[in-house]
Amino acid sequence: MRTVFLTPVLLLSAARALAALSSGGTPHRLNPPQGPEDNDARVETLSCRIVSFYPFPTPPPEGPLGWIFRDTHQAIVVKSSVAGGGTVLLDFMTGGGEFHPVWYDEGVKLAVFFGGNIRGEIRIRGNADGTGPKMVRLLDAARSYDTAMNLYGNNCRMFCARMEREVELINGSDDGGEKGSMKMAEIRCAVRVLGAGLLPAFYPLGIFLFVYASLQDLF
Repeated sequence: MRTVFLTPVLLLSAARALAALSSGGTPHRLNPPQGPEDNDARVETLSCRIVSFYPFPTPPPEGPLGWIFRDTHQAIVVKSSVAGGGTVLLDFMTGGGEFHPVWYDEGVKLAVFFGGNIRGEIRIRGNADGTGPKMVRLLDAARSYDTAMNLYGNNCRMFCARMEREVELINGSDDGGEKGSMKMAEIRCAVRVLGAGLLPAFYPLGIFLFVYASLQDLF
């Protein structure tokens, strides 16, 4: 019976992840800059890296559960190469942060677990003053992102994957970009989005296996 319960969750996460590859959660495509800022845009290059950390407002638990959830949440750090340009950290979090009902309402948690949407928000932290038009375009894409959060179809890891792709596409838009590198950016994003949709289903499975093994030791 436990297998029957977990199998629909895995199937749901796979279906949601596949749907997310072409869903409205993808930020809109921005056109290459036109006009006097062309030269600045060609000089500026964006670099990025994805960071992971524990997302919950309470301290991480001890033991295996703490290990399982240690890198659950992801954010992306983007830096502009323009002299004096800033660095920003972007992430996709529950609307209102730790005050969203999903953190304390078991009914909301259960609805999310079975594929329901909740309100999310894009958080932009850091200093973007003095950056060039490429950073401006990336921040515009982040602000226009679909904030309907879904555990399997539009989560924080998917947001980071899409922003990473957007960085590569914006950098390559100066001269149209090489088709091979642009294609690789799309493939990397698709793989990460698929993995980000499947990963949440393995958390309850891991917890179940841990509890099952603990009960076996007792009996």
